[in-house]
Amino acid sequence: MDNMDGYVAVVALAITIILLSLQVFFRYVLNASLTWSEEVSRFTYVWFVYLGVSMAVRSKEHVRVVAHLKYFFPRFYNKILFFSDVLWLCYSVLLLWESVKFIKSMFRFKFLSPSLGVSMVWVYMIIPLLFILMIVRLVQVHYLEFRKKENGKAGESGTAL
Repeated sequence: MDNMDGYVAVVALAITIILLSLQVFFRYVLNASLTWSEEVSRFTYVWFVYLGVSMAVRSKEHVRVVAHLKYFFPRFYNKILFFSDVLWLCYSVLLLWESVKFIKSMFRFKFLSPSLGVSMVWVYMIIPLLFILMIVRLVQVHYLEFRKKENGKAGESGTAL
């Protein structure tokens, strides 16, 4: 269950690649075109990218500039990173709130995709889902780090449980 976003991202990327390959085959070999494949591949690729953000948060591989922090503030490095993650968490909560309001408005004002004719609310649903996943992953990362430090301290004291 911990890697569910990764599995869904892999499926979304596989669908994107298969559909784009089919589109190339149909267009250049059969001289025909699939009207819906570009739209579906675009939607699945967007979902893949957004799910990749959640995966990067979980593995702490998201883009972050920290070289100057290690150089100028080596003693406060971990505290500064924690503070920036708290700000990131607060910002994610705010954007989750705003994205939920956006999705609610999309249910009221129907906007359909051009080729498929499906409601775009289902495509844009990834936005609040992303912020939920990011919030969960940020909390998870810090919880696991806290547990690791606690287990390390218990191991250093020499007391057995």
